[in-house]
Amino acid sequence: MDWSALISGALGAVAALGGVLITQRSERRKAAADRVWRERSEAYVAMYTWCEGKADFYLSIGETDRFSWTLSDEPPGAKSLPKDVEVKALLYSSKRVSAAFEQARADAHFAAFQISADSEHWSTTMFKSWDSCKALQNAILAETRADE
Repeated sequence: MDWSALISGALGAVAALGGVLITQRSERRKAAADRVWRERSEAYVAMYTWCEGKADFYLSIGETDRFSWTLSDEPPGAKSLPKDVEVKALLYSSKRVSAAFEQARADAHFAAFQISADSEHWSTTMFKSWDSCKALQNAILAETRADE
């Protein structure tokens, strides 16, 4: 019996198996990274679009418009993101984007309250919310452009 042929055959089989395992592991990591980026991208597009809607709303609002809502209503431009998008935003976004999103969301809710309430500070609150949305958009742009 030729031991060298047996050993070389066994080493070849082990090397082939090792190569397959390494390739599979690398492909799984790549697929997971692609899935995370896809979810992150969808959340970023939704957040960016939400901010654009806020900007359009804030530019269109007038003094008489704000008295047509009650405190229980959400003004049209104050609509929240769907819950699944909010969850994706918090799960998949970077710390910077997540913090900017939390701030923009809090400011938008407060602005909706101030606009619908008879508050003399509604325009200041509205512009603070607008600034928070711009900060969120800038954070999204900075992160996505850094990946290029």
